[in-house]
Amino acid sequence: MSQNLSYPPRVPASGGLPVPVAYEAIPGTGFAVAIVGVAPTTSGPATASLIAGIGSILVSFVVACFGTAGAQGGWGPLVAGAFGVLAGLAGVAALALARAGLVQIRRAAPTNLPSVAAAASPGVTGRGLAISGLICGFIGLTFTAAALLGSLALTAAQLE
Repeated sequence: MSQNLSYPPRVPASGGLPVPVAYEAIPGTGFAVAIVGVAPTTSGPATASLIAGIGSILVSFVVACFGTAGAQGGWGPLVAGAFGVLAGLAGVAALALARAGLVQIRRAAPTNLPSVAAAASPGVTGRGLAISGLICGFIGLTFTAAALLGSLALTAAQLE
């Protein structure tokens, strides 16, 4: 027999251990097992995907700046291409990490657990971070491709 208590676990004012979410009596003894709630964790790959996606967008702006600034001198596409590789790698990393984060979150979802165990283990959070990282990765890759094409077009127009 289990007795449900409140969730999330309350920590006493004295800073001690959290209050258990449930107790389960051990038959034939005077003892019981206290089930303590576990705070949800944020998915590391989901967080990293957002960081990589934002980095990809920022580096794609650097690609655009070098591409336009160096178009007249002819060195723009070369430098923009070098930074374009970096932005592309960051964008692809954002997409891969977002996918890994979404899979991790889906696998850690508490399913088919007794109600007490489901309340005690909330799983992994960060779905919004993973989706945001996915979107930022796509935007970074798109901006990078547009900046590289624009750099090549500006240099070709200068050579004519």
